[in-house]
Order: sequence, then C-alpha cells, then structure tokens
Amino acid sequence: MKFFFKINNRFNVKKSILNPPFGGWGGFFFFLIFVTSCIETVDIDTKDVKPKIVLNGIIEADSAITVRISKTYPFTNDFYENHGRGSSESTDTIVPNFLPQAKPVLYINDVQQGELNFVKNDTSFSSNGSVFHSEFRPKVGDKVKIEVSASGFETVWAETVIPQPIQIHQVDTSTFITKENYGYVDGYVIPDDAKSLNMALGINIENPNKEKEGFYSIEIYQEWMIYYYWIDEHGWMHPDIITGSYMNKRNLELNTSREPLFSENTEDQVLQFFLEDGHSKSKLYFTDKQFENKRYKLNLSVWGYYFHQQYSSGYEIKPEFHDEPLIISILSMSPEMYRASNNDYSEMDNYLQLFSEPEVTFTNVHNGVGVLGSCSSTKMKVVIPRYTGEY
Repeated sequence: MKFFFKINNRFNVKKSILNPPFGGWGGFFFFLIFVTSCIETVDIDTKDVKPKIVLNGIIEADSAITVRISKTYPFTNDFYENHGRGSSESTDTIVPNFLPQAKPVLYINDVQQGELNFVKNDTSFSSNGSVFHSEFRPKVGDKVKIEVSASGFETVWAETVIPQPIQIHQVDTSTFITKENYGYVDGYVIPDDAKSLNMALGINIENPNKEKEGFYSIEIYQEWMIYYYWIDEHGWMHPDIITGSYMNKRNLELNTSREPLFSENTEDQVLQFFLEDGHSKSKLYFTDKQFENKRYKLNLSVWGYYFHQQYSSGYEIKPEFHDEPLIISILSMSPEMYRASNNDYSEMDNYLQLFSEPEVTFTNVHNGVGVLGSCSSTKMKVVIPRYTGEY
C-alpha cells in the first residue's frame, strides 16, 4: 500500500528576525530567501511496519513512579479527526496508541518489586497513552528498571540511575541598573520604578559525585498562594471564607551575558546572531564539564521580580504587589533525561528547522521507543528587599 502526502515547511518566527543586527530591510530579504515554503511528494510503504511499545517516564527521587505506555502507529491514521478521542474512556480504535493491556514490571537494583497498576487512558498530553503507577519511592543512587510486555508486541525495557542532587553552597546577590528595555508577555506589570532594576546572582554549586559527570537544568521563579473565596447566592464574595487554593508560579527569564558556561551551546549562539543579542530563557541546561574540582560559580541575573497584575485605575482598588523571594531550582538529571530534554530544547530547532535534516528521535528503550529518565532537585530561596516604589 502506498500513501502520498505533502510536506509544507512552515513555522512561527519572532518579529525581531526582521530587524537583525546587520540591518532592517536586509534582514527582511534574508528572511524571505530562507523562509520559503516547499511541497514534496513522498512514497511510503507501510505494509511491513510493525508497531512497537512506547515507554515514557521521568522518575524523581523519593517520589512515586508514574509512566506512560503506548504504541507506535502509522502517521496516516486520522484519529485526531474523531470527535470521541477526548474521552478518557475512548477505545483503542478511537485513540490508536492506547495500550491498557500492557504489563509493566518494576525492578529496583535488579530486585523485582511487582507490576505497575493501570490508572487511565489519557489524552490530555500531546503524547497520548495509558498511564501506569506504582507507590514505590526509589532513593538517590537506585537503579530503576521497567520491563513492559503486551500481547502481540516485543517485550521492551529501560533503566535509569537516580542521580545525586547538586549542592548549592551560597548565593551572592547585588542589584544593578540597566537602561535596556525588557518586557514580559505573561500578563503582569512591571512598575516604572522597577524597570531598570536587575538582580545579579552568584550561585556557588558543587557536584558531590566526584566519579560521574553531572547533567543539570536551572530555573528561577517566584511563587505565591492564590485563594478562592466563597461567593453566596447573591453574588457577594466573602474573603473570610476560603473554599480552595493553589500555588501560582512565575518563571523569571535568565540573563547569561556574564556566564561563559552556556556559550558551549553553539547552535543558540548562531540563533542570537540572526535574532537579537542577549537572548534570555526561563530554563537553562548545562553539564559540569567546565567545573573545577566539581565546583563552579554560576553568574546570572534576572529582571522583573517586582510586579503586579494589570488593573483599571479608577474602577478597581490597587492590586496586590508581588516581591516574593526568588527560588533557585536546579534539577540534576540522568544522562538520558538530559540528552532528551536538551535536544528538544534547542532554540535552533524551534526557529530554524528548515536549515537541518530530519533527526532521529533519542530513545533509551530497548526494542521499543521512548525515554525513561530520572532526576533529583535542589532548591534555595533568596529573599529580596521589599518594594517601596510606586505602582
């Protein structure tokens, strides 16, 4: 059986690409030359394609284990057009990659711990699949192996060792002023008095495992509790009666202009040339290759940590101002988790896909597809001065 399909190379590009460092209209014509749409007809024979088990999961130290199990299926399947796919009770004929009959077995340090239990068929993520769970909570240093079998499929397995968490010894802080015009699009307002304020952070870290290479990601955020209050039958809100709450998180963009550690990502350096200087991100990936005796001092800075939500002056009371502590969170990742996450994260992949050939998806699942990784986290809270300026 042969199928024909069209490939249309389209993607979203930031507006700033039209105004690169080397000139306005010149950048525009550069953009037109490279962002061209092409159509190609490809013959694909799927009669001998045999589906494989897909296993995906990230296991965190001291936490219960949840994995997603599914199966590969032909790209020609049109199940996304089926209106029944949104139901968690959907059958395997509606969502073709569900695999609830799978039998995943858990091993910790080569000792069998029993099967993971089926929870549900889930369509809430882009990687739809059947969710399995175990209350077993592995520790740092444990080797976790999951073996999955299902009728009609080749048995697959993957393993990961939970890494030691990195140590944050000390964080040095200082405030400095810049005239750069930053901006957020997350719905929060930075008051004029705080727009020039930046917080420099010298983060002293150490990989306690002297024998193995360390793989990490870092993010800095603020969080605060949001409460739901009771509203009576007349529509009146009662702030003294709390009916629910949740912790809200807001990531800060990280400026790496003073940190040479991240210059190892040459792809993103090329992207900065085409787009804009000083490109910042809310999460960064790095290894300990450049550490000295497994120690290093990260030099980062953040902006926009004094903020409030937009309000209508004259109609509403002034909003609650936010100056919560900065939370530095460093995730220590297993090699396979780092490789899968960092490959997917590259800015070049997001914006300049047409420059590269198709790439092979990373997997550490033997006989199958997917990624089984592990991680442990380290957090430190940095209290910042209270904001005393105007809204």
